[in-house]
Amino acid sequence: MVPISSVHNKKVRDAIRLHTSRGRKQQNRIIIFGIREILRAVEAGLKLVSLFVNSEKSLPKALSGIDTEITIVTENVFQKLAYGNRADGIVAIAARPEKPLDQFQASQGLVVVIESIEKPGNLGAIFRTADATGVGGIIVSDPGCDLFNPNAIRNSTGTVFSVPSAVASNEETISWLNQNDYRTMVATPDEADDLFHATFCDRCAVVLGSEAHGVSNTWMQGSFSRIRLPMNGVADSLNVSVTAAVIMYEALRQRTKPS
Repeated sequence: MVPISSVHNKKVRDAIRLHTSRGRKQQNRIIIFGIREILRAVEAGLKLVSLFVNSEKSLPKALSGIDTEITIVTENVFQKLAYGNRADGIVAIAARPEKPLDQFQASQGLVVVIESIEKPGNLGAIFRTADATGVGGIIVSDPGCDLFNPNAIRNSTGTVFSVPSAVASNEETISWLNQNDYRTMVATPDEADDLFHATFCDRCAVVLGSEAHGVSNTWMQGSFSRIRLPMNGVADSLNVSVTAAVIMYEALRQRTKPS
């Protein structure tokens, strides 16, 4: 197979457009970098549309049996296709997974609601911690960034494909939580109870807001309890992914400690 050496090749151009939110929406596809992330997508049931392989690398043995189109490209073309993890020499294109709330099936445990988070790296980091702590699922509410942004996929180490998740509006999310009898807590520094006084052993959800503005009035005006992290220094808040991690590990601690 002769490697594609031009970035103007249509297949290559279409793949590069998937770096942008607009391109992913137009094609209804996503782009995945790195063997670990690709394998986790496949394990989660995603159907790969195609694989691009750097001509200076070989197709990983773990993907050799997958039934999909394989395109070999030169090093310079691969550099345009991939960013972040280039060492594996492979990029995958997959159909965009649908994440409607009416198909959301959270497993037992805490549900985390992420409202309007703007940075895909933070979004991915929250999924990674959710995977580590056995969170029941994540609802991305009124999203501020694309769940399948390449940076979100990379920072999650591919767990965006395995952790149960849904994308919905705030109104839909609140309705779902109420209908499914979730006790909901909003993470905020304003007039809130200490995190370590909260109980996470029952059917509950925690809402975290955007990096810049925190949770919106939609959640602050609702009849939800509020929790905050103790802050003993001059800073009044932590990065949202760090805050989420502290809460998820406290929930795990409570759920697994001896009775």
